[in-house]
Amino acid sequence: MTIHPIVLRDGVPISRDDIARRSHALARVIDALPPGPVIPLFRRVGDLMVGLIAAQQVGRAVILPNDEAASAVRMVIADNPGATVLSAPNETDYREFAPVIVDMESLDSPQFAPDIIWRDDASVILYTSGTTGRPVAHCHGRNFILAAMAAWRDAIVPDACHTTLISTVPGQHMFGLESTVLLPLGCPWVTILEERPFYPADIVRVLNSVTNRRVLITTPLHLRALMEQKIALPEIYRIVTATASLAPELAIAAEAACGAQVIEVFGSTETGMIATRHTAQKTSYTVRADTVVTLADSGSEALVDAPHFKKPVPLQDHLRLTQGGFEVLGRGQDMIKVAGKRASMSGLSAILSALPGVKDGVFAMGKEESPGSPARPIAVVVAPTLSAHDIQHALRREIPSAFVPRRIIFTDQIPRTSLGKVQAQALKGLIEDRSSMRFSVPVDHPALPGHFPGNPIVPGVVTLDYMLNLINFEVPCMVQSVRFYSTLKGGEPCDVTVVRGQNQITVTCRVGVRKIMTAKLAAAQQ
Repeated sequence: MTIHPIVLRDGVPISRDDIARRSHALARVIDALPPGPVIPLFRRVGDLMVGLIAAQQVGRAVILPNDEAASAVRMVIADNPGATVLSAPNETDYREFAPVIVDMESLDSPQFAPDIIWRDDASVILYTSGTTGRPVAHCHGRNFILAAMAAWRDAIVPDACHTTLISTVPGQHMFGLESTVLLPLGCPWVTILEERPFYPADIVRVLNSVTNRRVLITTPLHLRALMEQKIALPEIYRIVTATASLAPELAIAAEAACGAQVIEVFGSTETGMIATRHTAQKTSYTVRADTVVTLADSGSEALVDAPHFKKPVPLQDHLRLTQGGFEVLGRGQDMIKVAGKRASMSGLSAILSALPGVKDGVFAMGKEESPGSPARPIAVVVAPTLSAHDIQHALRREIPSAFVPRRIIFTDQIPRTSLGKVQAQALKGLIEDRSSMRFSVPVDHPALPGHFPGNPIVPGVVTLDYMLNLINFEVPCMVQSVRFYSTLKGGEPCDVTVVRGQNQITVTCRVGVRKIMTAKLAAAQQ
């Protein structure tokens, strides 16, 4: 069998023997460090491979933050004060952590490549994404690593045909570690392209630079942006996605655009990848060969068992078992109940993000509107051309009315990690700090034709009424004073910002930077 390079760095191939030699040299450096785990902050996937293998050689645990951001690294270091940080000379963002600087190119490597050893006493510790709260660490050992290599090979590239992986995701998170580090390490016919494109045009450029079989490792967020650009794509063997639910319509569009089979991976930081599905054709996931998924006696908790687990691992997701697999009903912490109906927040977010005109969107639970009243879902959206009415109207056609958000917050960007995971605390802060909503008065509103005929504008009382319809859904109010600054046209998206004082609420309406109206409101007496 032909041995292909494991990494392609700026057009230069790096062989498996190169990786083994560099890891052996780095192992000597690590062995001379104070005892304890290491945190390898290497953005280049080849360097991350070297760091992982080197730590294994000398029995050191490797700790990987869930994201490349400095804030994620700070949290991990705070949790593991005895760990040593490793970084490359060009990684200046990490200098605040006083890392041991490792120049991979200048390591004193042995002439002959030693065997790569995966040890029982050298674990890999990964953190959850923190989507539902503070990230949690999970530890995995040798058996998990070897099983992951085999499972990814069988699921993605089982036929030993030379394949190049192009990835938009970093290697720190479980999805990135398995797909961009362990998969190439476990398959001598797989090469990982080290450049990690982000924007659609860059993804297409990198895909076109590959002359052999292509596999794109990405997220639904990246894939949707790629499809929206409508750039001609080269032929792709497979597109592999994870980190969020993939809409079947998006999978179908991607397959039509490049001939790829779109494979959706299901897994978690606790378990790694446990199942896959061909989303364009199936709603059910197929469980990998070495794994069994069962439901607890209560029927509400799913358990995952495999030889590489010491005991069955509970999942946070609600599942429905099918022949050879399962369907996902929603995450346990993700399920909400409103007016006697249940829904998955991630499922609602997927529907919201798929609406025409919505570039990104996520559902969250608001606070109680008044003492004793139930909390209701709210929506945070990136949708510069839409109003709250537009979004609510579109959602009513897709979801039960109980889940249609009364409050919609417009923003330029939803806080996400580099894997597209929503940052829970940052989203909460955005919701609390930017109490912004939007409305527009339809151009065919009956009050417009007779109001300045030929150049109709929205009557002030109608503007006020639309604003109050938004505000009263959240906080019942009485109007104390109103001041108009400029006119509003039918169809113009009008942003509403709420500032709460101790005894008064100030509401400002704007179209872009143009102020339309301010109002002083007082909470209505209960």
